[in-house]
Amino acid sequence: MKKISLIILLFLISNQFLNAQCWQLISAGQYHTVAIKSDGTLWSWGGNAIGQLGNGTTNNESSPIQVGTDTDWLKVTAGDYHSLAIKRNGTLWSWGGNYYGQLGNGTYSNGTVPIQIGDSTNWSIIIGGDFHSFAINTSGKLWAWGRNNYGQLGNGNTTNSNIPIQVGTDTNWQSIGAGYAHSTALKLNGTLWTWGANYFGQLGNGTTTSLNLPMQIGIDNDWQSIDVNNEHSLAIKANGTLWSWGLNTPSFLVNNGEDYLYIPTQIGSDTEWKTIKSGDFFAVALKKNNTIWSWGSGSYGQLGSGAYSHIYPPTQINTFTNWQTIACGDSSTFAINMDGNLWSSGSNISGHLGDGTTINKTVFTSISCMSLGIEEVAIEPFTIYPNPANNYIYISNKIEISKMVVTDISGKVVYKTSTNFSKINIECFQSGVYILQIFSGNGKRNFKFVKT
Repeated sequence: MKKISLIILLFLISNQFLNAQCWQLISAGQYHTVAIKSDGTLWSWGGNAIGQLGNGTTNNESSPIQVGTDTDWLKVTAGDYHSLAIKRNGTLWSWGGNYYGQLGNGTYSNGTVPIQIGDSTNWSIIIGGDFHSFAINTSGKLWAWGRNNYGQLGNGNTTNSNIPIQVGTDTNWQSIGAGYAHSTALKLNGTLWTWGANYFGQLGNGTTTSLNLPMQIGIDNDWQSIDVNNEHSLAIKANGTLWSWGLNTPSFLVNNGEDYLYIPTQIGSDTEWKTIKSGDFFAVALKKNNTIWSWGSGSYGQLGSGAYSHIYPPTQINTFTNWQTIACGDSSTFAINMDGNLWSSGSNISGHLGDGTTINKTVFTSISCMSLGIEEVAIEPFTIYPNPANNYIYISNKIEISKMVVTDISGKVVYKTSTNFSKINIECFQSGVYILQIFSGNGKRNFKFVKT
């Protein structure tokens, strides 16, 4: 069994365990998730068959693991099977699947660790699609690479590229969204542009003709934010209204009985929308009062509603009013609140919810900031093993223990003892993440472990 030593000193207030006030950014692919903590460290979890976690292996991880040791990561995004990130010095990095050149490093070889793309230091915005990628630099120029079979790179042809190529000559690009084979972007003047595949009307231009160059949609100049997934797009205008177009089967975005939306169509009449994210056949959004809402397909629990069912119209998930960041994978949802705590729900077949299990969740489950995802944790003068575990957690101690307490991720006490300190029977514990508190003459130490 591999042993990894890590010294952790935790200061707790009252009797509460450490609340993970550290998550800053989150992005989800089809079966993997990447995130940045407030200290600038990079973390990933979930499916890893082609290195999309960036930890140098191809092993799946059901709990967050740190990617390298750098503390200067600024932005991160997950494509379906690849990942991209920007460091604080403006450099661009990528890893994971690269069959179509979506890593942009001049090869078609998969990468299991972050590799820098070129030598530019002025990258500011990134997005990963299914098999293609985009980046905007500080000059407002838009660059694309990867698969281009429908013209989704927007460079006037349908040839794949394994290096970044500039999209036109404009220098006023503001944001970009990448789906399966189509792309949507906003300019600084508030205009909306699309290109790529259009067989479901996902370009929003009223036709089903694919395009290999950006085309403006309508004449409106009040578009504020966009998000794209597979064959549909969503956007918010400056007046707080929410819009969608593309594949709508079975009326999962706009409940108008139409399978396809060929032009931007308003969702409801609410004018309080602030942020929108889209998965495969579902959407999640934040309102200006920081509440979180979801609708569409909930077949994997991704709506966070407590059920595996379709929901329409947009429905508030819970009563909390402190949400600040959301992300969607194909069938999973993630949210970070204002305290930096991370929550997830939905499909979890590859452990991409990050809760230490591979069990789907229909309600938000908290992901601890202390996520190590290793077989054994050694923190002198104590060692706990194995981790994750199914039947027993064993404790090796070099100093006298006075008490042990186990809490679940919400802080609820599920076990405590003042006599037997050699092992803990966890057979009756539900699958998930737990905190073991060990009390001794040196104070209290806290260990995270996973019950499989």
